[in-house]
Amino acid sequence: EAAPLDEGHVHLSLKMRRYYAGGAGEARQVFHRRAKELVRLNGFDGYQVLEYSEAMESSVLGSQRTATGVVRLTREPAKSRPPA
Repeated sequence: EAAPLDEGHVHLSLKMRRYYAGGAGEARQVFHRRAKELVRLNGFDGYQVLEYSEAMESSVLGSQRTATGVVRLTREPAKSRPPA
């Protein structure tokens, strides 16, 4: 899930399926891949990770890996042109 916060900031929340076959250590890679996709789709030049954490949530149905974080989508400053 991606939820926009204020100007250029996005909160990303990832939850792994409860029952899975592999991929347990890929949360950080998926997080960065989604941030890069947001950069490309929204016309930004890059991103900066402001927060990132991983956790394990337990319930009656079993445990579930989660990862959450906040990224800031960035633009490079416009290059000034010399006077004509």
